[in-house]
Amino acid sequence: RMLAAWPDFLEGFSVGAPEFDRWMAAQRSAIQSRLIDGLEKAASDAARKNYHAAASENLAIALKLDPLQEALHRRLMESLAAQGKSDEALAQYNACRNLLEKELQIEPDAETRALASKIRANRRKAGAEQTKTSRRYPSAKPALVFTFPQGLAGASLGAPDRHGSAEVALR
Repeated sequence: RMLAAWPDFLEGFSVGAPEFDRWMAAQRSAIQSRLIDGLEKAASDAARKNYHAAASENLAIALKLDPLQEALHRRLMESLAAQGKSDEALAQYNACRNLLEKELQIEPDAETRALASKIRANRRKAGAEQTKTSRRYPSAKPALVFTFPQGLAGASLGAPDRHGSAEVALR
């Protein structure tokens, strides 16, 4: 999170010398490249350990630094999909597609389009499975609901309502 607010190298500093400005721009680019590499490595390590939320966070920060890196968009899509967030993964694809069109007048490459298609297909498959399950178990309502006075309601029972009672549902 600290990296998201990291300022550019010597941001706002200028001496008015073209040679210095070129050197500063080269340094800024090199630092940004190393930072993105580090974020990608951290995301890979997190994903390998199934910490996909951490991987997504690192990739999102890297994309703020270099939003035109299509491979970063793809990796973030994969990470979101691994968390079961297919809608967010497809929103990321759309953001990538729109950015590439606006900035470079190009479409995402075949690998990115194929990943979006795979995520859509998996979402449809998961939706079909959920429909089958809901047909087998149609009742989503709790079988029993107990209401306790506020003094008896613990954290595991839920937050008290405006009357000081909390509910716990048993299925």
